[in-house]
Amino acid sequence: MPRSLSSGKKYSAPSFQKLCQPLIEILERTPHLCSRCNKPLKMEFEDHLNALIFFVSAN
Repeated sequence: MPRSLSSGKKYSAPSFQKLCQPLIEILERTPHLCSRCNKPLKMEFEDHLNALIFFVSAN
């Protein structure tokens, strides 16, 4: 079974923090995602973005 990204862990890689800093500033001004059906969202946009940056920078 895949692990959940919302485990509360903080990523500590310096490159991860450098890549996320400008995005965090932009995301503060963007509207939150809303589910377009009865099923609630399991992951927010920030979770998807963090996973993408983490896995791309790990390679």
